[in-house]
Amino acid sequence: MVVALVPGDAGGIAITPDGRKVYVANHYYGKISVIDAATNAVIKDYGTSTRPGGITLTPDAAFAYVANLEPTNIQILDTTLDEIVDYIDASRRTGVIVTELCATAFTPDGSRAYVTDHFGGGVLLVDANQRKALSKISLIDAAHIYAADTCGIAMAPDGRLAYVTNHTNSAVAVIDTQTNAVVQQITVDAAPYNIAIACPGGCPSATPTTTFTVTPTPTATPTATPTATPGRCYGDCDHDGVVTVDELIIGVRIALLGTPVAPCASLDSDHDGTITVDELVRAVNAALASCRGEPAAARRL
Repeated sequence: MVVALVPGDAGGIAITPDGRKVYVANHYYGKISVIDAATNAVIKDYGTSTRPGGITLTPDAAFAYVANLEPTNIQILDTTLDEIVDYIDASRRTGVIVTELCATAFTPDGSRAYVTDHFGGGVLLVDANQRKALSKISLIDAAHIYAADTCGIAMAPDGRLAYVTNHTNSAVAVIDTQTNAVVQQITVDAAPYNIAIACPGGCPSATPTTTFTVTPTPTATPTATPTATPGRCYGDCDHDGVVTVDELIIGVRIALLGTPVAPCASLDSDHDGTITVDELVRAVNAALASCRGEPAAARRL
């Protein structure tokens, strides 16, 4: 039963451990709202000149990390002052190339943050003490697409594993935080976007606040490969027989940013590792024809 409706265009959300305040990233309005949980009233609402995605509290709840889709940086909000006090640059000039930051998870001691790179097929590793981007953990290799369209991330209570959702490939990549390498891929039934970890009896107090909703069970082994499935159309990224607007947008982003084609390999008809205007046009035609209008040669990718 809905008891209150707070205006806004909510993206990420985080709640302080005492339950008094709620922080909301308003994606399309480019602002962050602070809500009094007792009254459900917005007590502070300010613009950020960004497109905020996920918002996550540090383990001690002293700060909130706002992962921005555009520009590629992380804003740090002081939860006592309710002000942005710093930011972490993740642009190309840092040498760590990411596209759009989506969500954050912390190790239990708060020393490191893992931030998903939405369309870049990776996770940004951040030194939270120095507030500095360290490196990008690639979730794409020659043998497997562990995660290409990534957003949700959750940290195990002991901090040893991080779980990252892959919307396009219907999978969850598991990262060993000691080696920062992918150690497993979990295949799931749907296209996961967010994720949370359940703790029987309650999670330790140091566990990062997350807002995700899928709890995977690690039973499968890596299966996905960065090749298109036969019988599908140009631009059918998830191989469900339909080319959607979201898939066309993925293609445009890959073409503009020059990022790996793995999030939608079916667009790359000549397998040269790039997506051209002609290939985007074919995908649009496939969308308009509901895949039925593609010639046989086009379906044999």
